Amino acid sequence: MHAVHSCVRRGFVPLLLSLAAAACERPREAGASDLTLQRDTIGDTIVVRNLSGSLWGDSVRLVEELRIGVREGGDAYTFGDVRAMAVGLDGIVYVYDASMRALRSYDTAGHYIRTIGRDGAGPGEYRDVVGLATSRDGRLFLRDPRLGRIVQFTAAGEPLGSWQLPSGLYGDDALMFDTSGNVYAKVVTGAIRPGAPWPMGFVKLDANGVIVDTVESPKWAEASVTSVPYGPEVLWTRHPFGFEVTAFGARYAVELRQPDGLVLRLERAGLPGLKISDAERRELSAIVAAEHLDPDEINNPPAGTIPSVKPALRALKTGADGRLWVRPYMPSVENTAPVDTTLPLIQRSRRWSEPDAWDVFEPDGRFLGRLQLPERATPHVMRGEFVWGTVLEQDDLPYVVRWRIVGVSRR
Repeated sequence: MHAVHSCVRRGFVPLLLSLAAAACERPREAGASDLTLQRDTIGDTIVVRNLSGSLWGDSVRLVEELRIGVREGGDAYTFGDVRAMAVGLDGIVYVYDASMRALRSYDTAGHYIRTIGRDGAGPGEYRDVVGLATSRDGRLFLRDPRLGRIVQFTAAGEPLGSWQLPSGLYGDDALMFDTSGNVYAKVVTGAIRPGAPWPMGFVKLDANGVIVDTVESPKWAEASVTSVPYGPEVLWTRHPFGFEVTAFGARYAVELRQPDGLVLRLERAGLPGLKISDAERRELSAIVAAEHLDPDEINNPPAGTIPSVKPALRALKTGADGRLWVRPYMPSVENTAPVDTTLPLIQRSRRWSEPDAWDVFEPDGRFLGRLQLPERATPHVMRGEFVWGTVLEQDDLPYVVRWRIVGVSRR
């Protein structure tokens, strides 16, 4: 690994560096290419610019090593709508299936263990689940937006009580832990106005379920309320080390913001912009026009012009080990299968789609490499060399899958 320039200010994100130090001891993957970095200090911001290469190289890949689910069979192994997933430090997988209103657990070999709680409003019961998380001591936490509470269970599935959280929010990153044992729950932080982005943030709860802080969503000067496909968006989530992770999708730059104002910005340089074909832009323009005529879409922001070039980034996630997972936009692939033109335009299958790839970074900003996910796969939990998620197969039936990141060899 080569550093073109290093300018490290006194006090530069010391906690991040100490937590990431173990990354230097991790094995180097087979076929790894030299990573060339440039580090600069700009005020309170440390920029880690990945100029070329990666620590993983081009041969690293995901290999499926476990699949849970059957097309037909008993309820314990049949899934319909996997809404949330968590994985304990012991490898036990917890899966909430909204179609069954059931929270089930499976061992590391994929064998069914038990169903935890049940549908209802009493102790240890739930009406819906939008977030699952496990604590370091093995407890399981679920967030129920319909009952407005966070419910706790022991590792054996016994109820431990609940915390009230009157927010009916549905969405990603609904419930998260940090390494200090604090719980973060995503909430709406202000009044909702038609046509405007929702004011979002996280509430921080201590070990007793008491809200001790509210963290507003990050602000970006470039953000626009215009809603169009491929319009750049503000991306954000929480890091398990207690930081805010955010980006404005127009450019490949992700910021890790500390509460004291220090910022670590990771970048990838030299990536070309992806042009959007005229045919895809025409299809998207027609869909946008149809959506804004739909009376059920009353909260749509004003529509704008479909851009000619895709943004750089479309999603952010954080691994339980502190790694950063960044989803870039990829070249569109045209689907040549026949389209059912009898359906309304907004209900038809899109003719263009994108492969699902994720760029992975160490917490200190070093680029590890790019991982390609299988078609119709969704990652839920990432930790170390493992990724847990779902794959949709025939008739949109989901299967729970564990992948391993392979291509690793000792120095």
